[in-house]
Amino acid sequence: MLNDLQDTVRLLILFEQAHTQGLIGNSDSERLTFLAMAEHAHVRGSSNPCGLFAELIRRQRWDFVTSSDEDAAYRRLKHHLYGPDSPRAAPAPGSPAPSELSKDAAIVRYLQMELGRAGFQGDVFGLVSREDASWTRERWECAAAELAQAQATWQRANALNRIGDLTGVGDALDLLEMAAAEEDSRV
Repeated sequence: MLNDLQDTVRLLILFEQAHTQGLIGNSDSERLTFLAMAEHAHVRGSSNPCGLFAELIRRQRWDFVTSSDEDAAYRRLKHHLYGPDSPRAAPAPGSPAPSELSKDAAIVRYLQMELGRAGFQGDVFGLVSREDASWTRERWECAAAELAQAQATWQRANALNRIGDLTGVGDALDLLEMAAAEEDSRV
């Protein structure tokens, strides 16, 4: 049911069931990934979000999770664990602090995330430049490039954090190889 994707308590029960069935591990990062997958299915699954969610979990297609899905899942989990007025959580020990974005890059990130969640597929710059003439294409592209660099850094940090959750050396090497291939494809 669609309510299962919207109810954090129910999702955490489903997470435990998925772990019991061997579909996902039991680490904090995997719990966040599971919730992010639910966010993804809720936003992208137009006719059957629950079916999409179930298939993505069964097939272990974690690569479908976007940074906006992770952000929404993080906010949701934080709200569930600490309440609506909790202070911003400190980064996990040993993990690099996320790099600070400029105001422009933060605006680009917010707009891309929110418009993407709303299903907008067009040129975000076009919308922004119509509303605020100070946004030139050059300013937009500079902020977008900064954001892309920061997101690549965050993804590398997440990959390194996941390595600590793996048990086999082969798994760790596979993950490193995937991260390197992902980085090469961006260049």
